[in-house]
Amino acid sequence: SGANTYAWAPSTGLSATTGASVIANPTATTNYTITGTDANGCVGTKTVSVTVNSLPSVAISPTSISICSGTNTTLTASGAATYVWSPSTGLNTTTGANVTASPTTTTTYIVTGTGSNGCTKNATAVITINAIPSVSVSPSNPSVCNGSSATLTASGASTYTWSPSTALNVTTGTTVVASPTTNITYTVTGTTSGCSGTATSAVTFININGGTAHASGGSDVCSNSAVSLTLTGLTGTFVKWQSSTDNVTYTDMPGGTTQSISTSVNTSTYFRAVVTNGSCPAVYSAYAFYITNNNYYVNDNSSSGDIFCTSVGNNSNDGRS
Repeated sequence: SGANTYAWAPSTGLSATTGASVIANPTATTNYTITGTDANGCVGTKTVSVTVNSLPSVAISPTSISICSGTNTTLTASGAATYVWSPSTGLNTTTGANVTASPTTTTTYIVTGTGSNGCTKNATAVITINAIPSVSVSPSNPSVCNGSSATLTASGASTYTWSPSTALNVTTGTTVVASPTTNITYTVTGTTSGCSGTATSAVTFININGGTAHASGGSDVCSNSAVSLTLTGLTGTFVKWQSSTDNVTYTDMPGGTTQSISTSVNTSTYFRAVVTNGSCPAVYSAYAFYITNNNYYVNDNSSSGDIFCTSVGNNSNDGRS
């Protein structure tokens, strides 16, 4: 002010070189000279110094990171004296060099750093949110009979790890075969893009054992003799008795639905019991075998001598030992 016209020099960083007002935006500290001329043509000068302070070198570490949904990460700013963060969404604080970020969606954070000279600069960091995979196992509650297995199949992720390893054919992969001998719960951990989810399968072990069939009176009897059958050592539920003359083809015995029965033997015969347990297939007991005889001696291992089969259904003791 104080003159009619004004000229500014140097032009570096100026919006104009004439006029009462100019905007100076130099990149380095610069001395500007203003030459003013009044109505009489008289000239006066003045010097103005514009000092340029350097901007802080603001940075964030990390600048880009992927985290799993429900987790957090730490962002660290550097290069300035003070810091302000935005947006505040998912941040534990909005000031300071370090913040903990727990966003629920992919978010870009901006930190404004202010140097000791009052100058500011921004830096950004992008946090990408990866979803936790929804892992499932089929079947989730299978039953396994002794000597059998269950195939477990996982879905919902890219890779899978199974634990414990007990009775598994493998511990990685979509499908495993479990052959446990006790009740056991398997956990599968499925991972996609570094994020993991879990699922479980509770395998119930069903023990089934046919036991052993026992025949009264030893294995040698006379034809048409009455014999008793009993079953011991079974695990499960007795169903019925079966008989066979060749140990290949068995048929159900009439009235053979009790665990201990009496029957008549008129030919050499095999006997076995049918046992079930839960959903397991039926199993058979160890068989009992009778050899029937006619018209010759049968050693009954008694002190009174051998049994002599005199006719079908008739026997006597000859007193021999």
